[in-house]
Amino acid sequence: MTHHHDCKSCNSDTPDHHDHHHQGHDHHGHHHSSDKKTFHVHVHDGATVASGVFTVPLKYQAVVVYMQNQLKLIAEWVDAEGGIIGHIKAYLKRSDANTLMSITDCDEEVSVKKNERESVEISFTAIVYAIKPDVLDSRLSEMIHAIEKL
Repeated sequence: MTHHHDCKSCNSDTPDHHDHHHQGHDHHGHHHSSDKKTFHVHVHDGATVASGVFTVPLKYQAVVVYMQNQLKLIAEWVDAEGGIIGHIKAYLKRSDANTLMSITDCDEEVSVKKNERESVEISFTAIVYAIKPDVLDSRLSEMIHAIEKL
C-alpha cells in the first residue's frame, strides 16, 4: 500500500513545515543586513538602552567564558567613561543537537543523520546612564564582532 502526503499541509506556517532559522535577527527598527550583527540602541527616561539577540556557531562553554569576561570589561568601560551602570545582562541558550532517523523498508537498516554542530543564542541588554547611544553601540559591536574570532 502506498501512502500519499497531503501537500496542503506544506502550505501551513507551522514550524514543522517552515524552519527558516530566524534566530539572530532583531527586527526592532535598527538597520542591518543578514550577516551583520547589530544592537537596537535608544534613550529611555534618561537611560541609554541597548539590546540584541545573536546566534553564534561556537561551543557553549567558550561563549560563557567570553561573555562573562566581556560583561566585566563593559562595566569597567562604562565606569571609565564616567557612566553609571543600571544593569548589563546576557542570557545564553545552547542549541540542542538533533538526529533524524528513518527507515523505508523492513529489510533495511535505520538511517541515522546527526547534527551536533553547537551554536549559542545570546540575548544581551545593557541599561546605562551618561553614555551616548552611538558610543555604547560602537563598544557593544566590538564585543560581538570579536566573538567571531574565538
